[in-house]
Amino acid sequence: MTIDDIFEKLTTVEDVKNFALATKYSENNQFSDEQIIEITKALYPPALVTRAIEGDVEARMEIAVASYKKGSEDFGDCEDSRKLSFFQFLTGFFWSEKVEDAKSQERKLVAEIEKQGDGLLPYKDIRLNLIYNLLFCDNLELYKQLTTASESYPFDILFADNSSTADLQKIIDDTRADPRQKYIAYSRQIAKGHKPDKRELLAVIVEVGLDKGLDVLVVFNDGTARYINQYEKIIFWEKTDDPDANKLSKQIFDHSLIIANQLVESWDKPRKPSPAKDMFRINFLVSGALYLGDGPCNKIITDPHAKAIFDSAALFMHYITQSFLKEE
Repeated sequence: MTIDDIFEKLTTVEDVKNFALATKYSENNQFSDEQIIEITKALYPPALVTRAIEGDVEARMEIAVASYKKGSEDFGDCEDSRKLSFFQFLTGFFWSEKVEDAKSQERKLVAEIEKQGDGLLPYKDIRLNLIYNLLFCDNLELYKQLTTASESYPFDILFADNSSTADLQKIIDDTRADPRQKYIAYSRQIAKGHKPDKRELLAVIVEVGLDKGLDVLVVFNDGTARYINQYEKIIFWEKTDDPDANKLSKQIFDHSLIIANQLVESWDKPRKPSPAKDMFRINFLVSGALYLGDGPCNKIITDPHAKAIFDSAALFMHYITQSFLKEE
């Protein structure tokens, strides 16, 4: 199903207007929830949509951001306002139960991030700032506010005050669990005084301050990734069966493990502000603890391991960007 196929069902601007204003509770909604989900799967990776419907915080954010950008950038000047209205609807459907509630929710979430410290909102787009901060998995309250399925697994365990270390270990041992969920489970164990049984590198986050802003690449140990560039464009990489991408992400992890295994002291202070221009930072999310290394960009070449990570990250970014452009 293409975007044009979708709009064959919406023959007038009024049709789309009614659709865009409808919520999933409206009796007059022209599409059922199931139809909306199928339409969304035709536009975005089905695995991403499935995670969003199951209540995954970041997945909902990703679809909302992508829809917002498609609506404003691809169809903002389009004479066919049906397409703009449709993507505005999708933004609201995944970002908030009602479109008019989104701005209020944004302000609450930004306030939650600001409690952690200064310099954690590097982008003009509020939704990108939220996705950026969710990458670090260090603000449980942020996840709670964005999760709709908080009473279902694994969120019922992650968010419960009385979860035992054994309960949390079930998530860590679950081969289907998202790396971010595992990291939060490890963090909850540490907060309860339990030392993790193993040292597991779950994600590598590479940040670079450039002329126009912050470039960020995060690669998770399941092969998925997120890339936000200095121009505030974002790529959601959900493919885990691409052999070329998997080879490149494995190179990033192989080089990262050399550094991460040498770092003894984790960063247990409030998270640092995002890197300024000409500065870099490599963050390692390891079994519920953050390890990092940073400095001026011109110093990267003096550390062969850091340079190897950056070189591998550059190749990976190029690959997923080219793949994304081909799909567009």
